[in-house]
Amino acid sequence: TRAVAVTPAGAKELYRLFHISIEKN
Repeated sequence: TRAVAVTPAGAKELYRLFHISIEKN
């Protein structure tokens, strides 16, 4: 969620998941 993205850990997690999604595609 946007709230989680505000935190450094949340942003890092979303960043990792974002790249994982690209690799799968």
